[in-house]
Amino acid sequence: MKALGLQKGEGWPKEIKQDDHSHPVAYYTIKDKLRNMLRKNERAKFVLTGHILGGALAIIFPLVFALHEEEWMLKRLEGVYTFGQPRVGDEKLVEYMKEKLSSNGVNFMKTLGIQRSEGWPKEIKQEDHNHPVAYYTMRDKLKDMLRRNERAKFVLTRHNLGGALAIVFPLVLVLHEEEGMLKRLEGVYTFGQPDEPDELPED
Repeated sequence: MKALGLQKGEGWPKEIKQDDHSHPVAYYTIKDKLRNMLRKNERAKFVLTGHILGGALAIIFPLVFALHEEEWMLKRLEGVYTFGQPRVGDEKLVEYMKEKLSSNGVNFMKTLGIQRSEGWPKEIKQEDHNHPVAYYTMRDKLKDMLRRNERAKFVLTRHNLGGALAIVFPLVLVLHEEEGMLKRLEGVYTFGQPDEPDELPED
């Protein structure tokens, strides 16, 4: 929390004097830059993403927006996508964030579900996580749908970062030897997909 900008004895004041600090304070510096960029382009939106601790900070960022009643910035937030994110907060915080994100049309994914120190276990306990873990939730729903209709197939498609996630999904199916599901996958179609790294992180 201190890494993002939590102030000792003050919590999260809406504004601070950057001159009082030896280094730029992350939340306030990023918020000011975002505010200026969004005001210059009324159609622009932005995405928050992070890995492990960075994922925890990424989900805390819109929480502070909500505390500061920065509703107009929340409405410009396209989504929050985290990788290997540790659990953040208790059930009350989860419910508060769900309401704030959904009411402002913000997508949240604990992306695809890589687990810190475990990689991609074939099964996880969803109740151990604050939010549904995307890969496992999608896989289980797809399995159920495909069982109901033996002739059904499915397609994966997304845009930008979502395109990268769409191509990672069948990779995890391969790792888990889900041959039955792979044979029912009609195709993967991505738009503006960023390049995938040569190696996926294991933690």
